[in-house]
Amino acid sequence: MRQADVVIAHAGTGSALTAMELGKCPVLIPREHSNAEHIDDHQSQTAAFLAGLEIAVSRRVDELCPADLLVAAGREVVTAADAPRLELRSR
Repeated sequence: MRQADVVIAHAGTGSALTAMELGKCPVLIPREHSNAEHIDDHQSQTAAFLAGLEIAVSRRVDELCPADLLVAAGREVVTAADAPRLELRSR
């Protein structure tokens, strides 16, 4: 995963967090209850939340297109430990 240009995974929390910890913007394909792939649709909720923060791309398997891969490859997830630190000073 560390060397991948694009990470595509189901929307399990562990998969998503691992990709993001490595700086990747994962393409998440949630397993769906309606397809008997999971007991409920919590993966869809997780993927939608992360996509809303623009730190993941979320698509159903039948919606995935090459542009989604380009979007994900063009993003980098920065963890708080790697983010620049800002100092607040009183005037």
